[in-house]
Amino acid sequence: MTLKKEEEISTVALIPARGGSKGIPGKNMKEIRGKTLVRMTIEAAQESKVFDEIWVSSDESKILQHALGFGVGTHLRSNDASSDVATANDAVSDFLNSETKGPLTTLCYLQPTSPFRTGKSIRASIELHRSKNFSPVIGVKYATELPEKLFIRLENGNLRSFLHGETSNINRQETPEYLYPNGSIYVFRIQDFHSADKFPIIGAVPFLMSQLESLDIDSYEDLLIARRLSA
Repeated sequence: MTLKKEEEISTVALIPARGGSKGIPGKNMKEIRGKTLVRMTIEAAQESKVFDEIWVSSDESKILQHALGFGVGTHLRSNDASSDVATANDAVSDFLNSETKGPLTTLCYLQPTSPFRTGKSIRASIELHRSKNFSPVIGVKYATELPEKLFIRLENGNLRSFLHGETSNINRQETPEYLYPNGSIYVFRIQDFHSADKFPIIGAVPFLMSQLESLDIDSYEDLLIARRLSA
C-alpha cells in the first residue's frame, strides 16, 4: 500500500503493534471475545470514518499479515524502533521516515492496548483537533490518585506528604481537576511532531474519556478485567 501524495491526504491513523512485550508476551495479538487487540483497534479506526489511511506498524510478520486481512496499510518497523527501549516517539519517527507524507497531514496514534476506545471517540477527538486550530489532542481520564493524598517514605521509614504542608486531609472538592493521559488517543500534525522531534504535548487539548475507554492493558490482570467487562 502506497501513501497518497501530500495534496491528496489529510488524516492518517497509526496503530503501533510491536511483537514483543515484557508484561504479556504477544500482547497485541491477545483476544477479547474472539477479536485481537489489533483488530479491535483497526475496526474502531474504520468505524470513525475520518481517516484517509489506516496503518499498522510492527516488527512481526504475523501481526502485519493479520492486519492486511482488514484492508489497512502495513509498515515493517526497523530493529531500532522495535527494541525494548524504543519509545512511541521512535515508532512514529520510523514510520514517518519510511513513507512520503505532507507537512499538513494529521496523525492519530492509536495503541491496541486500549480495546474499549470507540470509533465515536476517535471521530470526536479529530473534530476537536480541527476545531482547536489543529492543536494536539490527548486522550485523558480523571486521575484517581491525587498528589495531595500521596506520601513519601523517608529513610527512617516514616511518611511525609508528597506535597509540602498538611494536604493529606484535604477534601477532594478542594483539589484542582487532575487529568491523566490514558494512552488511548494522540492526535497531532506531523509538522508539529517534526518541530518538537517528539509527541507535541505542550499546549495540547485534553479529550476526556470514560474509565472504561481508558482501560489500558499492561498486565495479565488488565487483560482478565477487560475480558470480564466484555463478557
